[in-house]
Amino acid sequence: MLKYYLRSSIYLIAVYILLSSKFAFAGKITQVPAYDAPDLALQIYDGSRNYLSQLEGRVVVLYFWATWCGHCVANIPKLAKLQSQFNPKELIVVPVSIESGRLDHVKQFFKLRSDLQNLGVYIDADDVAASRFGATSIPRAFIINKQGQVVAKVRGTMNWDSEEAVSMLKKLNGS
Repeated sequence: MLKYYLRSSIYLIAVYILLSSKFAFAGKITQVPAYDAPDLALQIYDGSRNYLSQLEGRVVVLYFWATWCGHCVANIPKLAKLQSQFNPKELIVVPVSIESGRLDHVKQFFKLRSDLQNLGVYIDADDVAASRFGATSIPRAFIINKQGQVVAKVRGTMNWDSEEAVSMLKKLNGS
């Protein structure tokens, strides 16, 4: 009987470690050869559409997420903190929910969180944004330079206000 409990405990600890964001989902910035970012139609807070190409001239942190994804939700306040360190005319964080057709649900999520008021509310309007970027899982982020080119990717959660992230984004921003 003791062997059973010991084995079960070890199994549960192993599962916890595998599912913990520090181990399985820890992300880091991976620079990639620059390529043109696909243009996307993004539904915004008021229901109208914006296009990713309208943000050219700014560094963009494009973040694919969903309200049902715990690791995604944990990253959103870090992204809000990152946005607060930059002028939105120079760098903009664009959290795109993959929950198309659920704009009211996503708006409610942001409305309940006072620490997220500096972020916009965006929905993948056509259900194609994540796939056009090759995002096969969430959370996933793409860093786009001022010329509209993807220059880096992040898979999983990340400390977005870390020195590494901020210095790379400042360099892209020319500051």
